[in-house]
Formats: sequence, structure tokens, C-alpha cells
Amino acid sequence: VILRDIPRTYPELEFFKDNGRGQQALFNVIKAYSIHDSEVGYCQGSAFIVGQLLLQMPEEEAFAVFVRLMEAYRLRELFKPAMTELGLCMFQLECLVQEQMPDLCAHFNNMGFDTSMYASSWFLALFTTTLPLELANRIMDIFLAEVITN
Repeated sequence: VILRDIPRTYPELEFFKDNGRGQQALFNVIKAYSIHDSEVGYCQGSAFIVGQLLLQMPEEEAFAVFVRLMEAYRLRELFKPAMTELGLCMFQLECLVQEQMPDLCAHFNNMGFDTSMYASSWFLALFTTTLPLELANRIMDIFLAEVITN
């Protein structure tokens, strides 16, 4: 599964082009994490988080930071096979949309547009797949700053 996802992770970036050192580093970190946390293993989406880290640091540091992110933000709970925590996040987001933007929520409901259809990747990839890289980098900076200070 990991080998299938590697070429799909930031294919537009030179660092992650076919068989480049970025792809090898990405594989190494993801494989190491799947061994480190066998309960979670590998889940699609995490490659984009790791990929973003690899754009900023060597793979050893990226692994350590990824482990810390998974623990500090309870991201590992999102990636567990049953994805129960992700379901809870989708429910919480839907409640917030209902509370803050009831017309939008009603429109989404009328269209059969479930929260998970647009928001799952926000949580599973920390916005790395839905925002321009520069903005996603800024969000990652905030996540990392929070991890360091806590």
C-alpha cells in the first residue's frame, strides 16, 4: 500500500519526482512509523504530512516530528483502522457548521453533501492536500510551534 501512495504524494514537486530521493525518504519515514506504531500502521493521508515535513528537514527529524505530531495532537487516533476518532471529528465539525452557518448546513443536507465528503482530508492530511503549499506550510508551522511549546 505504501509503495502505491508514494508516487501520488506531491508528484508536482521536483523533490518527489519518480524514484527521487524525496520518494525514498518518504518511504523510509512512513515504513519506520508503521513499524513504530503497528496499531496504526500506514494510512493514506499521512504521506502528505510526512512529505511536507521532508520538505523542511532530513528524514530522521521528520520521523521524530511525525511521531510527536501523532501523539501530541492525537492524530494517531484518527488513523486507527476503525477511524472512530475521525467520525467524531466529522460530527463535531457538522455541529459547528449547524450552529455557526445553519443555512449552509441545511443546503449541504438538502444536497446530500456529508461533512466527510469535504472535510476528511482536512483532518487526515492537515490541510496539505487542500491548500496551496505555502499556506499549508504556515499551518504546519503553527502545529509545530504548538507541539514545541506544550
